[in-house]
Order: sequence, then structure tokens, then C-alpha cells
Amino acid sequence: MCFSGAIAPCRSGHGAIVATTLNFDWEVCSAAATFKNIPDVKFDQEMLELAGHIISTKSGHFRPEDCHDRYDAALLELVKAEMESRKPPETQGGTEG
Repeated sequence: MCFSGAIAPCRSGHGAIVATTLNFDWEVCSAAATFKNIPDVKFDQEMLELAGHIISTKSGHFRPEDCHDRYDAALLELVKAEMESRKPPETQGGTEG
């Protein structure tokens, strides 16, 4: 039986975020068992070139300072409002993609 969903501590390594999943010995499966049902697919050379082009144009350096966690900011504001006994800020309906 394979299991995923264990704790995954993250660290910075070689310019990337590295996550390490911690598993018990009985949770670890061999690669052969994990991938045995995946068929051997032959891809068209044009599709491989297109995939390579997409990857190369979307690759870059990760800059955490450019990322804004809207959920974290909204939760922090909600907690601050509760601590200050004031009404929490109004939220916008719907979801953003």
C-alpha cells in the first residue's frame, strides 16, 4: 500500500524550494510498483519540441518577495480585527484564479 500526505518540511537549496516528505518504512513503495500501470507512450517529435519550448520559456528564478499570500494577509487582518474588537473587513464575493 502506498501512502502520501506526510509532513513535508521545505528548505531552500540551489536556488529552488526543496520539500522532503517523511514516511514510515511501510509507506514507501518501489518505483516499479508505483509506475506499473502507466503505459509506455511514444510522443511525436514535434510535441516533444513544443514541450521543451514551453518549459524553457516558463523557466526562471523563483523570487519569494514577488509572491503575495492573499489568504495569509486576509487571515492576519481577520485576527487583528478580532483582537481589536472591531468589525472584520468586508470580503469580495467569488473566487480569483
